[in-house]
Amino acid sequence: MAIQKAEAVVLRAENFREQSLLIDLYTREFGKIRGLVKGRRFIPSPCYTEIIFYPQRSGLHFISEYTLRKSFAGLNKSLLCLGAGNYFAELVNRLTFPEHKNEQLFHLLLFSLCFLVGLEEPREEQIKHLILIFEIKTLTSLGLFPSLEKEGELGMKENEFLPGTLSCLRYLKREGVQKGLLLKINGQMREQIEKFVGHLLSTHLPEKMRSREFLERCITR
Repeated sequence: MAIQKAEAVVLRAENFREQSLLIDLYTREFGKIRGLVKGRRFIPSPCYTEIIFYPQRSGLHFISEYTLRKSFAGLNKSLLCLGAGNYFAELVNRLTFPEHKNEQLFHLLLFSLCFLVGLEEPREEQIKHLILIFEIKTLTSLGLFPSLEKEGELGMKENEFLPGTLSCLRYLKREGVQKGLLLKINGQMREQIEKFVGHLLSTHLPEKMRSREFLERCITR
């Protein structure tokens, strides 16, 4: 099979024997892939990279060249930024299947990580809002978010929502991340939206994610 080149976000890296790593990546060109990198003992995750690899029928591809384009070291500015970045990477890794291309999801992930790094003074409410939008947009890009047009697909009756909650949900689903970040949502509506999105996520991911547990410990109650 021909050598391939791809832009990628590293989702997870683990040691494999001496001076080798197994890495899960989400690529713009191919979706999620798993690769073997020899001669390295550490790769930050998440990070933005460019790779050249030899595709293998086994699904474990040999990565011959690895170029770091952005390390996202800025996530270390706060535990909440670090937790959110790791959560985004794990969520994409857990919800996606190998080699299902989804450029929309790739750009969502890359933008969200860059946004976190670019925050000069991270605020909890701002990051919580980004997390909620990321969850909604990720589920939507994978076809796992309901249309919000039929009452039966909501999992709860429409009259149980506060006036405006469904409108906010539809807006966050429809508009881009930057517009979504400007939307002001009051406390009760936010709780309803978080409950609804949390129910959707638990349907597709019944097991608790470690990054989510860490994130919840970072959020002030």
